[in-house]
Amino acid sequence: MTDKERYESLRHCRWVDEVIPDAPWVLTEEFLDKHQIDYVAHDSLPALTNSHRRSSVWKRQGILEDDGGDVGDD
Repeated sequence: MTDKERYESLRHCRWVDEVIPDAPWVLTEEFLDKHQIDYVAHDSLPALTNSHRRSSVWKRQGILEDDGGDVGDD
């Protein structure tokens, strides 16, 4: 599936208000505020980037929903 196809499929999800193409891998608090993001869904697999869990910001803001794993646990 290409990125364009992936974005289009997300646009048809009833829980998705907006798709932000080419969003950064790590979502900072500034990015979340700028785009008024108030909910992030993610699987439970750990995702590390430069020794930083990309989900830590989401968890700290209380907007993370995962599939029951330990995403963001420090």
